[in-house]
Amino acid sequence: MKASIYSLLLCLIISSNTITQNTLTTDTLSETSLKHKVLIVIDTTTTLGVDELIFNISKIDTFVILKPDSSVLLYGVKAKDGAIIIKAKGAIKFVRLNDILNKFNIKKEDRSLQVCINHSIVEDPSNILADDDEVVGVEITTEINWRYYDPGIRKEKFINIITRKGQFNGSK
Repeated sequence: MKASIYSLLLCLIISSNTITQNTLTTDTLSETSLKHKVLIVIDTTTTLGVDELIFNISKIDTFVILKPDSSVLLYGVKAKDGAIIIKAKGAIKFVRLNDILNKFNIKKEDRSLQVCINHSIVEDPSNILADDDEVVGVEITTEINWRYYDPGIRKEKFINIITRKGQFNGSK
């Protein structure tokens, strides 16, 4: 599922001539998604970047990919890296980070911790947008995805958002 949203992002990246197919690898795609904050519009709700999105792609009815020039005309400078416009099948209740933390009664003193989704650190938690049905829990943990291991943070605590079956959430 994660690969499908990255495929949408890949189409946008290739169409905007940011990278070429000759240089494309899985690592390039992950690095490119970090450098480029594509505007995601699902019905009337928006977020920047796929890494902060918790959404089951089986709920997509249709989608359109806009190149940067077109997306800036419609959405302004926040869409400078392009946009993916998604029409969902039916109504979806979207929530932001604070809503998730409230739902799972995360203590005030823990709310300043770094945030992970399925043990992968989120670059900008303020952009988290989640389908409420896809978030199944939140825990305070010291475990993260060690692909991005930094020995200085090994004992640090994190907020970890757990999604349904760990399915697509944009995390690397």
